[in-house]
Amino acid sequence: VQRVLGQRKGESSDVVMKRARRGTIAAGYFKLLPVFMFLIPGMVAAALAARPDSGFTLDNPDTAFGAMVKFVLPAGVKGIVTIGFISALVASLAAFFNSCATLFTEDFYKPNFKGKTEERYVLVGRIATIVVVILGIIWIPVMMSLGSLYSYLQGIQSLLAPAMVAVFVLGIFSKKITPKAGEAGLIFGFLVGMVRLLTNIFTDTGAKVMSGGFWESTAWFWQTNWLIFEIWLLVAIMIFMVLVSFVTKKPTAKQVEFISFSGDYKKLVRQSWDKWDVIASLGVVIFCALFYWYFW
Repeated sequence: VQRVLGQRKGESSDVVMKRARRGTIAAGYFKLLPVFMFLIPGMVAAALAARPDSGFTLDNPDTAFGAMVKFVLPAGVKGIVTIGFISALVASLAAFFNSCATLFTEDFYKPNFKGKTEERYVLVGRIATIVVVILGIIWIPVMMSLGSLYSYLQGIQSLLAPAMVAVFVLGIFSKKITPKAGEAGLIFGFLVGMVRLLTNIFTDTGAKVMSGGFWESTAWFWQTNWLIFEIWLLVAIMIFMVLVSFVTKKPTAKQVEFISFSGDYKKLVRQSWDKWDVIASLGVVIFCALFYWYFW
């Protein structure tokens, strides 16, 4: 994406799109590696914990990585792995905090407080970083109350992803979706997702038996499995965006010329790929299918 957005003057669009596409395909192959980094070590940890003669103990699934490092790796390798893990964690947190500070300063503070000095903007960014850190610390008990770390991450993604998917899919494949509909879809999806998150906190992710007319009448909302809920949320957001598009100003043909997948843009996209792109893409799909088949 950054390669496309950073297109230099004079570069052919189909060449830039080809590079971006092949970079994305390569990223798809790299995304297969987490199966070996996360899934298989967890399976090994579970197998070792089931053997009484292994000396391996696993009290909580979230501690599988730490237990593997403690009981399986030799002494010298333990330090290297631990240092690498901490370095990656610190780098990820630093990038996250920097993104939050930049987002708040550039998109919220600057438009409303124009003409300030750069020192003032830097100070605001630092304050925003401190606030994000404090909020993250406050949120830790909430994370711990929502089950295992894997379940928490999947549940959060299921609440945030549908809105983004709906906006991208309808925005690319339909010329009738308005900008206001896209904005409304993001807000609607976020609000519904946050309500669902609150119900997860109060109901222990739907595991508690809640009494009362309110909880019984809304059981379809807070007891539904997260996989099914995100599908219905995606459908609801799409319907909501279509309805909003009927009552808001339509985009002009020039505005959607190179955004929606149609017309000249469709021809341009077709010119930018060949059989090797198709073969490489099918390779990613085949590997994913093999993983599902083997671990089913």
